[in-house]
Amino acid sequence: ELILPVTFAFFKEQYESVALTPQIKISEQLSLVLWAVIGFGGMFETPVIAYFLGRAGLITSGMLFRGSRYAIVAIFILAAVLTPTPDIVTQLIFAIPLIILYGISILIVRYSGAENKIENK
Repeated sequence: ELILPVTFAFFKEQYESVALTPQIKISEQLSLVLWAVIGFGGMFETPVIAYFLGRAGLITSGMLFRGSRYAIVAIFILAAVLTPTPDIVTQLIFAIPLIILYGISILIVRYSGAENKIENK
């Protein structure tokens, strides 16, 4: 809801800056919207994936916490690559929820009870 209007406004501004009238194709617009919905939908599955990986004993909250600096850098790189516009606002709109979801994932893994099983083995 936030990123698509910013994206469309950016593209419109780019066309106007070179005095062109955009030739909007419904198929291209729907493709952009579809990929954005799939990307954001997948992004919100991060805590669920972390829960199952934690329950399987593949990750711990300590492991996620120690790797948080690298995760934040990777999130910003991912946001820079996947956002359709080069402006920082769109990148932040994409990256900040991912960072919050990463933090939620740490808490979910910590309180899911999986770490107690790993430590007791």
